[in-house]
Amino acid sequence: MVEHTRTLDFKIAFAIGLGTMIAAGIFSLSGAAVAMIGASAVIAFVIAAVVAGITAASYSEFASIYSENGGGYLFNSRTFEERRLLTYGVGMSLFLGYTGTTAFYLATMDEWFFRFILPASLQALPHGTVGVVAAALLGVLNARGTEESGTFQLFVTGAKVAVLFAFIAGAFAYRGPATATTNFAGQFQADAVGIVTVAALAFITFFGFSAIAASAGEIIEPRKTVPRAIAASILTVTVLYALVIVAMTNSTVPPEVVAEEGETAMGLVAEGFLGPAGRSLIVAGAVFSMVSASNASILAATGIGSLMGRRGQAPRAFTRIHREYGTPVWSVTTVTATIVAMIVFFIALFPAEGAPFGLDLGLEALTGFATLNLLLPLSVVNAALIVHRRKFPDMERGFAVPGVPAVPALGILANLALIANLPVSGAVTGTLLVVLLVGAYLLWGGAPEVEDLVRDVTPGKPTPAPTAGEAAGGAEAAGGPAAGEATGSAPARAVRRGGHRHRDSGPDATRGGNRHGTAADRPHRREPRRSRPRCRLHGGGTHVARRRLRHRPDGSRR
Repeated sequence: MVEHTRTLDFKIAFAIGLGTMIAAGIFSLSGAAVAMIGASAVIAFVIAAVVAGITAASYSEFASIYSENGGGYLFNSRTFEERRLLTYGVGMSLFLGYTGTTAFYLATMDEWFFRFILPASLQALPHGTVGVVAAALLGVLNARGTEESGTFQLFVTGAKVAVLFAFIAGAFAYRGPATATTNFAGQFQADAVGIVTVAALAFITFFGFSAIAASAGEIIEPRKTVPRAIAASILTVTVLYALVIVAMTNSTVPPEVVAEEGETAMGLVAEGFLGPAGRSLIVAGAVFSMVSASNASILAATGIGSLMGRRGQAPRAFTRIHREYGTPVWSVTTVTATIVAMIVFFIALFPAEGAPFGLDLGLEALTGFATLNLLLPLSVVNAALIVHRRKFPDMERGFAVPGVPAVPALGILANLALIANLPVSGAVTGTLLVVLLVGAYLLWGGAPEVEDLVRDVTPGKPTPAPTAGEAAGGAEAAGGPAAGEATGSAPARAVRRGGHRHRDSGPDATRGGNRHGTAADRPHRREPRRSRPRCRLHGGGTHVARRRLRHRPDGSRR
């Protein structure tokens, strides 16, 4: 089996999480939050960060065990292997959460375009048009294999942080440090319901920590790097959000105008501090941040779709790789189509005001929809950690969450509390779609997992004649027992799931996520070189050979 090439160090992993979190939330929700509860928005963002931090700790522990790509769907699949309906629900909900988050980013960018960029001649276009075009372009780029390198991600994140610091510095320079602090302190409001409501909406901005765990397969020393990068990114974003709220409370724009502008208010506030150049800087930073974060979310949703296809919980076409570009093109296409459908439904067909049948949705409802489909699977991840500790008590863990089961249980309760305070329209829409998709899965029944025989091959070396063990391997691949297994002298039987080899002899089998044994442990897996097709998806000196097993209608293999 070919291991992932681990090239991402701490600073790149930190940049991935930070760059994903600095997106539409900080540019759009800050104005709406200040208009709703004033300086108390800082408390709301801290609450959202704490709730995200509890679940992020569970992600960190799982990532220190299973150092592979897949995130929450992978963690739940390894914990609840036999509960296919549950793992399907988690994967499907995460898929909707990532695509809904991307739709939120691009719909917010659409509003910024209509407010600050598009000329008057194009203002007649339906709202959502720019978001749909951007989704289509990002889909094409991902289908062709274009993605950010680690160095570019680091540069992008640095540029985002620089833009925010320029905005914050402009506020303090305009008001003066003492006046700015006084204005901020004088705008706190004792509105517990409003604070929790804003915290529920703001949670979507902190979900970027999952991008670090989803990239664990490429991170150097993931057992140490992933927990540190997640903690550092959440802490840094919380401080940045707090400073942005302080700047917003010192706005030269009247509060009623900030409330009316909503998601685009930050652009007008920047103009008051820094003039037209400041507004242009914030607009450019906002658009660039939303596009960058959207690309990361599309990659995450595509990966989940492809993994679900391999596990038989999504159409098998999701696993198909484009021969020229080497990307899961059907998964990318489905992700793109889902994002476009969400933008059209929430923004174009049923906007926040004047929607047909009185079904006013808009950007706030879309935020609630996406957040619901993030909080539900994250609750299951916290529960999975409790079950995993009991199921595999002796498993080595690079990072261990303290206070289990109390801390994960607190995370579950906190997630459910945020769900209860989401916009009703978005939560109801999300719930109906989840029920519909679960019903469709029950009718379909799923498909068998793709079970592959995987072996690393080094080209250029002569392949010896098949041994008795190799012949036994051929018999077992055809459905018969291997020689070693017939006598009971071979190592524990290897279970092949989703293209990965795992030993089912106990918890140690999955320690580190990639315990496969040596060639001597599995002599029955060898086969003649001529029967191993060469994989065209991997270059270099190592290739992967795969032979797919066929299934009869009764579930047996041939």
